[in-house]
Amino acid sequence: MRGLLKKSILSVLVLALLAGLSLPSAAATWYPTHDGKIMTFVGKTQYWLSLDTDTLMEYANTLSEELGLSQAATAGVLANIEVESCFNPTKVGDDGFAFGICQWRGPRLDALVEFCKEEDLNPITIEGQMAYLIHDLKENYLYAYDLILGVPDDESGTVRAAYHFCAQYEVPAEPEEESPAREELAKYLIYPLIVELSEEEE
Repeated sequence: MRGLLKKSILSVLVLALLAGLSLPSAAATWYPTHDGKIMTFVGKTQYWLSLDTDTLMEYANTLSEELGLSQAATAGVLANIEVESCFNPTKVGDDGFAFGICQWRGPRLDALVEFCKEEDLNPITIEGQMAYLIHDLKENYLYAYDLILGVPDDESGTVRAAYHFCAQYEVPAEPEEESPAREELAKYLIYPLIVELSEEEE
């Protein structure tokens, strides 16, 4: 298995080089793929992020600046968005009833459209939906916002932030079943990646 894992990582690195992508430092635990995604390995499990590093940091910085979130909290929120929609603002789910990066539905989807209309934003773009998400947390989901805002800025905090956002903002029927994938993605890929890239920017 170890030999297969090494071959998989080598394949990723070769594809990245052929695609002209920049490679992470030798100390990094993440790898760019040929189609612009980011991945990492934890044991036998692969974790993927449907963003390149520049876009990831753009969204992370937006959440930090607009909501005052720590890196751990930011990673928890972004992990939820990845699981919900892979950051696709036109994603349709739940048999056609849910839409967007957070899979809003019903009155919440109507509120997204109304907010974007008032703010002269396009509700089917990532910009419009990120702006609405920030507004929605501040104005309508203060309990969820406070929980996320209060997590420690460390690995345990990013796990808690991912859970709180899932349970209190996404509100699935079974948060205990839905949250673990988000928690792991935040812990093993998004949070350490944000920390590393932030250090590189300084």
